[in-house]
Amino acid sequence: MNPIEEVEHMIKQLIEDENVSGYRIQKDTGVSSSNFNAIRRGERDYKNLTFEVII
Repeated sequence: MNPIEEVEHMIKQLIEDENVSGYRIQKDTGVSSSNFNAIRRGERDYKNLTFEVII
């Protein structure tokens, strides 16, 4: 698995982990909880986030 695939895999795991709240994601990554929850609901694609937002 190349580094980009590894990051995508980690992001997918985070999205699927219902024990991690949108608020926690916002605090840790800067991605707003509303955006993260929209990603979880399938209304947005995580691939549309810019790399600067993710890191």
